[in-house]
Amino acid sequence: MEPLKRTMKVMAVLCLAPLAGVGCGRSEPSAGNSERLSPYTYSELRKVSLADRGPACARLSIGPSVAYSGCFTTDHFPLFVYGDLDETLVLLGIDSDAVRLIDPGFKVVAMSDHFVAVQKSREMGTNDLRFTLTSAKAVRWCRLDRHLFIQCRKFVQTG
Repeated sequence: MEPLKRTMKVMAVLCLAPLAGVGCGRSEPSAGNSERLSPYTYSELRKVSLADRGPACARLSIGPSVAYSGCFTTDHFPLFVYGDLDETLVLLGIDSDAVRLIDPGFKVVAMSDHFVAVQKSREMGTNDLRFTLTSAKAVRWCRLDRHLFIQCRKFVQTG
């Protein structure tokens, strides 16, 4: 008789749990709380991985394929490192603590201490990639144009 009482108590608690705000599993979006869909669509990429081998060497893989692996010699950052026009993927060398994309039609797909891989949505067309770089010394507003030329302007000198 005791196991039956215990089972009935558990069933009562489970029946009242949704009233207390407790739920299990996937919730369905309601009319008042529907999820906001992004107006941007992106080419589907297999897993993107970025191996940072110091400030001047990187390896970018898309799925099992190596898209870029190499080193360069420069001290001028940010730097365009690699671009894939089919997937609209761009790899940039950076020298900052934080990168913020200005336009919502771009998204970061991989990032390391010295590199960032950004994907362009289909809706962005030939728009330039605009972003800010923030470090302890300055905040810079930058633009990568369709000719893969980067221009940056300093906003604030902090050091």
